[in-house]
Amino acid sequence: MQVKTAAAIGSSTLCSDNTVWFVVLMAQLLGLVIALLLGPDAFWLHLALASLFCHWVGLVGLACLCWLQRRGVDGQTRRHWALYWGVLSALGILALAAGHRLYGWLFPLQAVGSPETVLMQVAAVLIFSGLLLRYWYLQNALTLRQQATTQAELDALQARLNPHFLFNALNSVAALIRQDPQRAEQAVEHLADLMRASLRSQQSLITLREELDLTRAYVWLEQARFGDRLQIAWDVDDRLLEERVPMLSLQPLVENAVKHGIAPSTDGGTVHIDINAAVRVWMIRVKNPLPDTPAAAGNRFALSTLRARGESLLGADFQLSTRLEADHFVAQITLRLQPDPVRKKKRR
Repeated sequence: MQVKTAAAIGSSTLCSDNTVWFVVLMAQLLGLVIALLLGPDAFWLHLALASLFCHWVGLVGLACLCWLQRRGVDGQTRRHWALYWGVLSALGILALAAGHRLYGWLFPLQAVGSPETVLMQVAAVLIFSGLLLRYWYLQNALTLRQQATTQAELDALQARLNPHFLFNALNSVAALIRQDPQRAEQAVEHLADLMRASLRSQQSLITLREELDLTRAYVWLEQARFGDRLQIAWDVDDRLLEERVPMLSLQPLVENAVKHGIAPSTDGGTVHIDINAAVRVWMIRVKNPLPDTPAAAGNRFALSTLRARGESLLGADFQLSTRLEADHFVAQITLRLQPDPVRKKKRR
């Protein structure tokens, strides 16, 4: 199931904003080349017409391919790519015929209407369409490979972290059974919630409210283990509770803070969790004190995996950064604010 999901995501690269900008840039460069080949006479007119021709073919072709993808022709077989090539080539030849009909002087060869010239121009359209699709194919393969690598890292991370956390949590439950059976029952419920979340596909988005519930379950279990040594200071903007985040994005930051900031310290400390909005973005910030004695440096595997997972789901809308502030370590996730459909309706 996860492989199929990654393939579907990877095949959507033709419908992305980056692809549109790439097509616009390539079309403009090709139009410039055509204008330069035509010579200095009426250069700006040639550039305008050639650019119009190239942008029309490129953008209309891209729209057609995106339309095909949304109807199941998702580029996962050679037949799909052959169909893509046929559609692009047909649009290019159609535009070429229109150019011959209306602006025959646009093309650099003198004998615009000769059979040899027509064959050469048709061949150029076929070759250019093939090269463009080859680029998209390689981009698609690269995206799938990156997502497969990210999923493998996630599986490795779960295999390494879950037994360690489960061992500590079970020890806390065992201690609570003798001291406070009611709290022991709550601990089991919180542990079940976390285990249930870890079994779900982590290549998904949930609301911040759900992520906070998982994080509070984790914090409850850790406070049962550390007692007064672990304090949590919450500062959460309630207006952000319905924003979407990658599942298990806040909880690993808090776990990292407890493991590297609280556990090595004799007196413990306070982990600050701040979730607030700024202009067009909102931030999840987790700050923990540095331990009294320098702890062994970690390999940052958890943070790098979280960064890769967030970028694979949200692209440039997800950013994870870390920094030192005086005697504190800060990990921050920055996400783009999504438009509020209710506010849009009111404005209209």
